[in-house]
Amino acid sequence: MSVYLDHWERFDPVHVFGYPSSLARLLLFAEQNGRRMMTRSLRAAFVTGELFTPQDRRIIEEHLQVPVADGYGSREAGFIAHQCMEGRYHVTMESLIVELLDSRQQPVSIGESGEVTVTHLDAYGMPFIRYRTGDWARMSAVPCPCGRGLESIECIEGRKTDMLRTADGGWAHALSLIYVLREARGIRRFCIEQSENLDLTVSVVADESFDQAMRQSVVSGLQRRIGGNARISLQQVAEIPHTASGKHRCIVSRAG
Repeated sequence: MSVYLDHWERFDPVHVFGYPSSLARLLLFAEQNGRRMMTRSLRAAFVTGELFTPQDRRIIEEHLQVPVADGYGSREAGFIAHQCMEGRYHVTMESLIVELLDSRQQPVSIGESGEVTVTHLDAYGMPFIRYRTGDWARMSAVPCPCGRGLESIECIEGRKTDMLRTADGGWAHALSLIYVLREARGIRRFCIEQSENLDLTVSVVADESFDQAMRQSVVSGLQRRIGGNARISLQQVAEIPHTASGKHRCIVSRAG
């Protein structure tokens, strides 16, 4: 990472682009090693490829002091939506038709969560018609204040495989559990893994301010969202490894 920082400073980029967890990790490394990132020409940071957590956004914005925009897409469909300065994700309607469908493959109402389903208007070699991405999102019910006329997605909630089962047979969205850890003082990174019996193993990287009261608050908050007799095992670790792709998964469910 020191080599990457050297290249960054010599190149003096106008913008940077990458996985949010990787960029946040690089910036924390710089801070821990007494290096202040030179941002003479930097105007914006763009991230994609993962669920963009509030923790990673805060780290990137604090260290770079420039606007940070998220881009949502997939290998099959390319970029599906881009985030504007108002925080909305505007659909690339020139190339795609995006629908949000329920489990019966019927359109959900505006403001409700549904699976992102894509029809690609430019994929002549291999057409994608109502292709189910496995991601969940909510469409916005009101026009975006930025003035763009494109459809906008209010919130990307994560992959279906990153949703957790609840004791009553329903689902808990990734964000509903992420909010619990986001509110806890001292947590810098985390990963929640759910086993087939609904038990949770929660790994956190935290500083000294993450005390016993915070630990109990996290456990209680997660327990309320899963319900039943699911056990919550919270462990504090020095580091949480990335996946083979270089991405960081906040939620991993094996209870689907």
